[in-house]
Amino acid sequence: MIYIFSSAYYDLFKQNVLNASCYPDGHVMRLRYDAKYIEPAARKNPDSIKDKEAVLVFAEGSIANRDAVKGGGQARDYWFYPLRRCTVSAASAPADIFIVDVKLGSFVDYQDGPASRDQQWDGHIKALAARPWPKNFRTSSTEEGFYLFSGDSLPLIDDRRELELAWRSVVERANESELKECITYRVLGFYRRGWWNKEKLIKPKVDGPDALYAFRSGETVLLKLLFYGDANRKGDAKSLRLEFDSKAFTSASVSTVLVNGHYNEERILLPCARTTDPLITSLGLVQNQPKDGVWSPQPTFMVKVAPRTLYLLAVVLVFAFSFLFGSLGKFSELWKEINWADPGSIGDHLAKPAAGFLFLLASWLYLRKFPLK
Repeated sequence: MIYIFSSAYYDLFKQNVLNASCYPDGHVMRLRYDAKYIEPAARKNPDSIKDKEAVLVFAEGSIANRDAVKGGGQARDYWFYPLRRCTVSAASAPADIFIVDVKLGSFVDYQDGPASRDQQWDGHIKALAARPWPKNFRTSSTEEGFYLFSGDSLPLIDDRRELELAWRSVVERANESELKECITYRVLGFYRRGWWNKEKLIKPKVDGPDALYAFRSGETVLLKLLFYGDANRKGDAKSLRLEFDSKAFTSASVSTVLVNGHYNEERILLPCARTTDPLITSLGLVQNQPKDGVWSPQPTFMVKVAPRTLYLLAVVLVFAFSFLFGSLGKFSELWKEINWADPGSIGDHLAKPAAGFLFLLASWLYLRKFPLK
């Protein structure tokens, strides 16, 4: 198993931890490291870890250590909080920087009461030889260990309750850590509303480092968010802003999400624009008070809005049949005038449908380059 760590020493690292607790299953998330913090085998051959099973771990304690060092105090060791399973989707090492993209999987489940796994998991990770160490903590060595390495699998990682309870157990640990001032929520996903308003999850198409969510031109997509956490109800009310491309979405039912309760489910309707060409853009949730530092997950999604191929094919067929029927006086001529066993006879009656198809194709090609204003 590959262990991938992130602390909260810098805002970027802190954002990684919050985002990892927020993204839906199947999303691809990118993490970046100085190559010296990667075990030598993976550093020399990044492809060797591709498609390997991994676990994301929050190395908690860096903020307290930074404050302690500034005040002349004593640094403490990390407390390791596993967050969720994942699979290495892509890895590369350009310019002495190690980039790893992970496809996120299920959250780990800490359980409750006597069955709690906090100490067991922390102890297991601390026993791994390649484990990371806080800055200025070790007096006998300046080595800081590795933030990505291979090791023995985390025990009981697959023994979990339903998804929401597992995610809630992760959030509750974050609320007790140095991230206790941060709000927490989870993107449940994008949903397509079908017959009788039945909601169907739209899963991303993953290709290496990219996860693309495909929406249909003209449809209305539902984005669902689940809020839960102590910081969500404490202090001044906070808000998140939905950022989207107006060329891809005509509007949003909610553009600003107010966070002022312990738990809540937010539903955002996104009408997709009517377009004949595929449009790829991004959609995300960002803090409304960015100058206050990082205090919230800020997920970003790559989305594609395009007409359905079957829909375009149906349009072509309707045009073709309309011209075919227009060339006939009566429906009975389909059998009397056309000899279906003779290809030549059939071809004689396809001139007008072919003309209609070519007209439609020419119009589409023209409007792709010179759209009407």
